Amino acid sequence: MSEGQSNHDFPAEWLTTSDLSNTRLKHRVRPPVFAISEVTLWRWVKKGILPQPIQIGGRCFWAAADIADMLDRQVMASMGGAHDE
Repeated sequence: MSEGQSNHDFPAEWLTTSDLSNTRLKHRVRPPVFAISEVTLWRWVKKGILPQPIQIGGRCFWAAADIADMLDRQVMASMGGAHDE
């Protein structure tokens, strides 16, 4: 995790499945980080696009800093940085 300021505004230090994808959550305060289904979220975890979550009490959590780093890497790659895929 980096100590620098992130350009991403996340609701907490730890993000849940509902924070990252479209779920059946009612009364959502913010849109999810990704406009994807929960199934796609788990496909991304399986492919290594997203890190494995930490499971606590049957719920899954991702560190917001890890998601911010992943988003920053994706932006850099889309700008012509990495071509390893």
